[in-house]
Amino acid sequence: MYGKREGTLLKKLNAFKRRTNFPKWLHHFGPKKYISWEIFQLLILKERYHLSYRRTIEMAELFMKKIPHFTTLQKFAKRISASLLNMVLFFSAKLRKVEFASVDATGISRQYASEHYKRRIDRTNPIKQALKLSILSDCKTNQVLSLRTRAREKSHDTKDVRYLIKKAKVKPELITMDKGYDSEAIHGFCREQGIYSIIPARKGCFRGKYRKQMKDCFDPWIYNHRNNGESTFSAIKIKYGDSVSSKLFITQRVQIYCKAINHNLDMIKIYLFKTFSTSPEKQKPL
Repeated sequence: MYGKREGTLLKKLNAFKRRTNFPKWLHHFGPKKYISWEIFQLLILKERYHLSYRRTIEMAELFMKKIPHFTTLQKFAKRISASLLNMVLFFSAKLRKVEFASVDATGISRQYASEHYKRRIDRTNPIKQALKLSILSDCKTNQVLSLRTRAREKSHDTKDVRYLIKKAKVKPELITMDKGYDSEAIHGFCREQGIYSIIPARKGCFRGKYRKQMKDCFDPWIYNHRNNGESTFSAIKIKYGDSVSSKLFITQRVQIYCKAINHNLDMIKIYLFKTFSTSPEKQKPL
């Protein structure tokens, strides 16, 4: 039998499944031996407990009747589409309204070698170029609304802003970004979507209607909400690792989505605890 923690997680995943419109099969003509949600559930557990594909199958023996081969998980990770991953990520956030949101980017390592191994081979530089992860996160609950991964870490930050906003099912009222995203085009796109953007202008760059408005009406208190995006990155990397073990970019993207989904499911419980806490500090005066 599996432990209490695994049982609670499985109940949460089953309740999460009822909210999503996850297809029963990802193919029309292939052998319909395993339900697609069961395989995707294993991928989520794999990232949650830092397991390999073979170790994940050993865990599946505790609660599944039909045990798939570990290559089934690998093939499923190659087959699942980005649109389906975005849909599952949205339902994992469980948000209807977003007041403050932030956009930020970080690097995800693609090297899985230990520090001892790198010293043994006298390697000082990274073995592989890191991935770039950009996210749109809610500043109140620290949940990920949408994300995008790129194979090159040195790609410019402004390339992913439009994608993140379009893929977010719930549009925030206000978005904060750092100086790296300062662009008149980004300000204009946010206004078209009905979103107010707060981006501090770079030194000497005040051309444009929205940049001039930002220079005159910049609010440091609202801009400080951007720090919650850094907290989201820190929580994901500490709990679920700051690297991916897959060799292909397609499966690396699935790993990152599973990390973000696990993080969203955890944040739902923490946010509800903070909101409905019965401690004296949380109780409102009569």
